Amino acid sequence: MGCASSAPKNLSEDPKDYPEDAFVIKIEKAVRVPSLDVRSESDPYVRVRSKGKTFARTHYKMNDPNPVWNQVLDVTGIRLNEEVDFDLWDKDFTNMNDRIGFSRISVRDLIKRPRTMMLVMKPGGSADFITRKNFPTELWVSIIKLPIGWPEPKPSRFETGISKEVYPKHVMIITRGTRGDVQPYLALARGLANTMGWCITICTELRYKDFVQKSAEKLTRGAIRYRPSGGDTHSRIDKPIARWAMAHQSELMQLAMLARSEREFFASEPAFYFWVETLKPDALIYGFNMVNVAMILSEKFQIPAVGFMLQPTNIPSSAYPPLFAIDTHMISYFDRLERSAANHDFLQSFKRWMEDDPIWAPLSTMRERRGLRPFKGKKSETFNILLKQNAPVVVPINEIAFGGRPSDWPSSIVLTDFIFLQGEVVPKLSPKIIDFIDVAHAAGDPVVAMTFSSMPVSRGDIIQSALRIVNECESHPRVIALSGSKVKDKLSAAISKELQAAVDAGKILELEGAPFGLLFERLDALCVHGGLGTTAEAMRAGIPTTVVGVLLMDQRFWGMQCEKLGIGAPMVHIASWKKNCVGVVDAMLKPDSSYKAEAKELAKKIQPKSADGVPENVQAIVKALETAVPFHTGGARKGRAGSSETVDGPHAYGSKSSMASIISSEDATSSSAAEDSIILEPLPAMTDTTEQTPVDVKNESKREFWNRISRRMSLIKPELDSLLKREEGSEAAPDVPGDDKDEFVE
Repeated sequence: MGCASSAPKNLSEDPKDYPEDAFVIKIEKAVRVPSLDVRSESDPYVRVRSKGKTFARTHYKMNDPNPVWNQVLDVTGIRLNEEVDFDLWDKDFTNMNDRIGFSRISVRDLIKRPRTMMLVMKPGGSADFITRKNFPTELWVSIIKLPIGWPEPKPSRFETGISKEVYPKHVMIITRGTRGDVQPYLALARGLANTMGWCITICTELRYKDFVQKSAEKLTRGAIRYRPSGGDTHSRIDKPIARWAMAHQSELMQLAMLARSEREFFASEPAFYFWVETLKPDALIYGFNMVNVAMILSEKFQIPAVGFMLQPTNIPSSAYPPLFAIDTHMISYFDRLERSAANHDFLQSFKRWMEDDPIWAPLSTMRERRGLRPFKGKKSETFNILLKQNAPVVVPINEIAFGGRPSDWPSSIVLTDFIFLQGEVVPKLSPKIIDFIDVAHAAGDPVVAMTFSSMPVSRGDIIQSALRIVNECESHPRVIALSGSKVKDKLSAAISKELQAAVDAGKILELEGAPFGLLFERLDALCVHGGLGTTAEAMRAGIPTTVVGVLLMDQRFWGMQCEKLGIGAPMVHIASWKKNCVGVVDAMLKPDSSYKAEAKELAKKIQPKSADGVPENVQAIVKALETAVPFHTGGARKGRAGSSETVDGPHAYGSKSSMASIISSEDATSSSAAEDSIILEPLPAMTDTTEQTPVDVKNESKREFWNRISRRMSLIKPELDSLLKREEGSEAAPDVPGDDKDEFVE
């Protein structure tokens, strides 16, 4: 590994010195490079690569956390439609060079602006950003010469900042998760831009950058911009251990994941903090897995925040548990024990322990380094503070579908209506799907669709259940199997042969995906995984719907609601779906099925005022922002002055006379103009608000270490003791030989 042996050459900055087909860039500087050496700073240099080939590299800068190269590199040979990697390395004079991190960007995004700033990601595939002093590392690149015929870089209309005359308000939406988690926020962003003329910055994972940009291409007013949060939820949940955990039926496992749902995204706090300090939005919008981060940003920068909760069952209430328990054990005692744990009190204790574990205390550390008091107590304070301060929360769910508004919710929590991303950003239904459905209906056969989104359901399970349905159901249905990214997974030879025969006979149509809003209204029944967006589309379509899948967290709530509302059979875990699929589908499709009548009646009751629910949610957000105030959780810590380390030198962030900083690598998108780029105001010097005396894990004494551990462990013990006492008092445990404890992974 390491850089090439030949020394980089010093090249001219004059474009006229290069041939017409030359592609020449300048590596300007990096800011806040972390140290990989024990007793000194890193000796950083940059390599430019594309498609596995190194095209150029810079000199290394000795012992420099803020290196300034200003080095011109000829990278001719990298093509317009390719991606380019800027690898940041630490020169090692005794061993192999160390890769610090990298920034990846499409060439088209790189050349969109004359100057680009990129955040540097960690190597290894996590997509999290590397940090120093709790702020992300930056890499700055500018364009010297482009080949003839390539689009020329253009300045942005945001070069001097966001004009209040053009955009009355600037709102930042912070969100992470799967595509289904991000899509409602994008629908809301489009509504706020088009209706109010606001500038909306969506800060989320890099995987969704193109999705955000495409959705902002045809706005009539306002602007939508993109900023990266770091992280990659899709890759993370696709790992074997995550797939195993998500498919686990145990309530303890589900509660562990629910309690950890915010901590999973704590790694993005430095990026969110960086963008808020840089862009200075007027307000924040956040989701259920961003509450702690939003509290920090709101209190630290004194900006109001409004929740947009897609999973409201996390809000403590007597109207519902945080997790609906299902019987999964052969021994009923363990089901009763897990059911007794599925309550808000236990979850808040569990959440507190997950977010502030005895050793690392990540939430307290995160708050302290921003100069805020850590939370105290034995239970999570997150939602208690939210409720006590009457913090506004908009829940984009129809009240009837939700089962009514809980009586113990404060007036600051508002139920609106389902929200969908529709219009030109949604693809049309393919002729292949339309023909499949039309042929089936012409033959008198109903059509059923199965979809499991990004949940860990194997293609084999999907296809085998589809084959059972078309071969054994009395109603003779045909099946559309939406297998997602698993559509390319291999099947056994026998199943592949049987599937091909069913496809040739027009009985099964397997696809990666389809627009639900256009598809569902043409179907006769649905088997869905129970996500909010998919279930809402199914309810509006007015057809029988049963929740089937891994039944993860709020998917259980929607499975229960479909059963309570009478529109579908009791929810079925994927582990038993192949055994039960025939009976469930026949029950939904039989001529006198009550599910059909109830589904049609529910669709009438929840008929929206608007097709996509955007106006209702925009109105609620605007109203909430009129009274929203910053969070207050106790303010800065007293008696401990915050340090104010600042990156010095002209290379730190550029002088105010320099052109605005450009972030094409994580580019934002446009408003009514065709321009789809973003330029920031000149960046201010970044201040490190880490306390002078935080917990020093490395240097604390053994006694201090074990005292801290003991204090942390005491947070959850009383709740566990009380839980066991309640269970012992209600019913004696059966005499079961052996150790049958369910395990769960932190």
